[in-house]
Amino acid sequence: MKKTVLVTGAAGCVGSQLVDELLGAGFHVVAADRPGSLLPDPSPGSLDVQPVDLTDALAARSVAQGMDVVVNLAAIVDISMPFDRLAPINLHAVRYLYQGAAEGGASLFIHFSTGSLYEPAKQPIRETDPLCALNDYARTKLLSEDFVLSRDPNRGPAVNVIRPALIFGPRGRVLVSSLVTVAPLLLRFTGRGVRLRGGPRTNLVHSLDVARAVRFLIEHRQPHGEVFNVANDDPRAAGELVSMALEIGGMRLSRWSVPMPTWLMYCLRPFIDRAIIVGALNRVLAKRWDRIRTAEGLVPDGVVPRFDRESLDYVTHDFVFDNSKLKALGFEYTYARLDNGWRQAIAWCCENRWIPALSQ
Repeated sequence: MKKTVLVTGAAGCVGSQLVDELLGAGFHVVAADRPGSLLPDPSPGSLDVQPVDLTDALAARSVAQGMDVVVNLAAIVDISMPFDRLAPINLHAVRYLYQGAAEGGASLFIHFSTGSLYEPAKQPIRETDPLCALNDYARTKLLSEDFVLSRDPNRGPAVNVIRPALIFGPRGRVLVSSLVTVAPLLLRFTGRGVRLRGGPRTNLVHSLDVARAVRFLIEHRQPHGEVFNVANDDPRAAGELVSMALEIGGMRLSRWSVPMPTWLMYCLRPFIDRAIIVGALNRVLAKRWDRIRTAEGLVPDGVVPRFDRESLDYVTHDFVFDNSKLKALGFEYTYARLDNGWRQAIAWCCENRWIPALSQ
């Protein structure tokens, strides 16, 4: 008999690929997301689709009942939002889903947190390192972790927590994913740029590898309370990351390079890291992108250039994640190297008209 897996946030960057991964592995999948989301077409016997408001306690508990496994990907990723707007989905819905999973006899609950909870005190960052909540988004994630990890596995499903690095890939819209728009924006003015080097280092992760990590943990059950970093094998300095994205995006960069101005980011952060400043910058970027979208015939609901306040942490501090715990269990990354994953993401965005086609 097929095991049934509930995937919340199934229309998102990771959720959509997780649905495909689980279907390919022979699971029966229930794909849930908020009403109006672009969910896949149902398939009798394999895929059920559930538009559901997870902030409704009764609806969230109901959708989680009767499942063998519940994977909670649903979240608002925006550190500019206040706690009271984030908590209904990032915290309260987690409690409702877990309660429904426990009432319905689920054996496993996989909860998505964030690698941004770690204090960047030492590198590489391991799952046992200290956590902190520097903003309301991180606070909701930390509180939701505390809730699920403190549950009694004798009275409900075992819990595993995933803390991913910054995610990029098909359907990615936030944080580092929006970097795919920078080259098209700059190409409106010039085809050449300056190569950057140095700066804080981090290792990202492709959304497909995050989805595959979830499938791996479902198929290779781990004890209650286990937490796993998910990040690729290829830490890059911020300057190198930006240069790679521009070059793969079609720009010609200089052979010589200049240092990433990390000191400038430190100095400017107190002035930039404000909702009013970030909001104004994103409105300007959105207007410029609208012109490109109209001229190039891009889809209206794709990626847009966006500066996220959370990214300031990654251009002022190292965030190199130790991914050895998951790999020690036998997990292998499809996109262990950043370049390969970024090329795949760019190709997907071009093919699906999220960004203009690359010039030959």
